[in-house]
Amino acid sequence: MISLQECNCNGHSRRCRFNMELFKLSGRTSGGVCINCRHATTGRHCHYCKEGFYRDPTKPLNHRKVCKREYSLLSCWDSSPTGLPNMP
Repeated sequence: MISLQECNCNGHSRRCRFNMELFKLSGRTSGGVCINCRHATTGRHCHYCKEGFYRDPTKPLNHRKVCKREYSLLSCWDSSPTGLPNMP
């Protein structure tokens, strides 16, 4: 294991692993890969939002709520044959 600083997980993971191939491709500067990204993030540095989420541009990348859930207009409708909205 390498330190979180070397992994640069943006505060979304507590663990990382070393990848020699990525280390070589980076010009021998970084080979860290974050493991188990939290806060709906994903990617080598937990710098992308998972599918179904989008990046909130008002928050820094290390904010725990940087990724917000995407909502579909279809999720407001039920599957009834009438096609009327599903009202709570």
